[in-house]
Amino acid sequence: MRCSALITFCFVLAACVEPNARDDVTQLGADALSYWPDSAWRTTIAQHVGVDSARLANLLSQLRAGAFGAVDGIVVVRKGYLIAEEYFGGWNGDSIHQMQSVTKSVTSIVTGIAIGHGEITSVDQLMIELLDGREAPDDRAGRAHDANGHGVERGPVRRLTARDTQ
Repeated sequence: MRCSALITFCFVLAACVEPNARDDVTQLGADALSYWPDSAWRTTIAQHVGVDSARLANLLSQLRAGAFGAVDGIVVVRKGYLIAEEYFGGWNGDSIHQMQSVTKSVTSIVTGIAIGHGEITSVDQLMIELLDGREAPDDRAGRAHDANGHGVERGPVRRLTARDTQ
């Protein structure tokens, strides 16, 4: 139920993007390859990154009203800028939350994008190849293992999205 609600949100949020919007904020600017938020994301208003603020406000209103069932929170980042963050039902940004299969769904989406951009050749590419010459962590570092006891990074990328991955 929660996974389908998350997928629904992704589609609803995509509908909030204005197709011909003027993007006042460039996608991360000159530091696009190295930017990662430290203690907080950069923020801006929805219109500056091409999101219809009325549609976003409507989505948030529906979430507050429980229109999509029990939702714990929503964080909207577009072009490297936080444009909305809200939590419901006693949850907050520091709450520990069990993600379960949602992480694998998002990983599958990102993997598909990476394949489309040529960053990964296929789901059969070995994860160790993606470490770009860096040394793989040893077993004492707590890495995940597959059914044969092999570290996951020795397996194919598809292991990241498998239902049996712990």
